[in-house]
Amino acid sequence: MVHRLNLYVLTLIFVKITRKIKRTLQKSVVEHTVAERKKWAKFGKERGNKEGPDRATTTVGENVTLKISAGNKVR
Repeated sequence: MVHRLNLYVLTLIFVKITRKIKRTLQKSVVEHTVAERKKWAKFGKERGNKEGPDRATTTVGENVTLKISAGNKVR
């Protein structure tokens, strides 16, 4: 008995997918004291880092649990 062996050449096609992201600059008006505080030199672990908060050393706030109930009665 003779077996026929068919060989198929597999062709791999790679497609590069790119995404375009639009970045917009948002300006906001803040109080005078807040604007002055933003000009302070950084200190501690932040010393020498670029402007703005560093996610490794800065936390925005604390976790708050929120219990939602129907109506206006406090339990």
